[in-house]
Amino acid sequence: IADDTVLANANADTLREFMAANYVGQRMVLSASGVNHSDFVGYAEEFLGGVPAGGAATRAASAYTGGVATVAGGKQDFVHVSLGFKAPGWKDDDFVATNVLQYIMGGGSSFSVGGPGKGMYSRLFQNVLNRHYWVNSAQAFTSFFEDTGVFGVSGSTTPRSGTKPLVEVMCGELGAMGKNLSDAEVNRAKNQLKLALYTNVEDRTMAVDDMARQALVYGKYTPAAEICAKIDAVTTAQLSAVAQQIISSEPTLTLYGDSTGMPSMEFVKSKF
Repeated sequence: IADDTVLANANADTLREFMAANYVGQRMVLSASGVNHSDFVGYAEEFLGGVPAGGAATRAASAYTGGVATVAGGKQDFVHVSLGFKAPGWKDDDFVATNVLQYIMGGGSSFSVGGPGKGMYSRLFQNVLNRHYWVNSAQAFTSFFEDTGVFGVSGSTTPRSGTKPLVEVMCGELGAMGKNLSDAEVNRAKNQLKLALYTNVEDRTMAVDDMARQALVYGKYTPAAEICAKIDAVTTAQLSAVAQQIISSEPTLTLYGDSTGMPSMEFVKSKF
């Protein structure tokens, strides 16, 4: 309803005000790949030299709160659930370790279109999808922001009868993710993360996007090789500490679909 109200009240003046406030030099990053630097600077001066400098964006720090949210709808064959916790932000010392944890947890769908063996070594694949036929999907996810982040597991199952058991399984896997970490699974997760990093920067479009995002967040660009060195430096002890820190925060439980079998937040907290 709020979005509809905003759209209904939008007019030429509000659009011009938005453009004047946001399309300014202080809020722009220009990124390119495969072009001569001096030529690119010339293009920037020619086409963007007249853009006003403006002021830098000001905002209050974001805070993670946790909570419960449900939305009815979707196909009745499945209910979609996610369970998340507070995670490090972009600039946190444990940012890289959190990404390694995500690859350790892994996950996917009960039906793998990638062929035999895809994802079979991740914890969610071995402990959830291979053991519980009623789980349609289970996947670790992360969302990072400048001040904070979210780490969790999302999944889908049959409505009502499968919802509470799925949440209980999620709790068990998140609660155990920092325990009994073997060198093999840690090294596998590191290699998968490095592979994803190098694969992404081979795509010129993604490389340009990565450079722009790094400039926005850090004010500089760090090559893939340096990031991979940080990945290699992550220790098992650090992973265990980060995992414990994550699950010690307030949970966030969300559901899309039939919420009949959704457990309470007290049930979730009791598992940790």
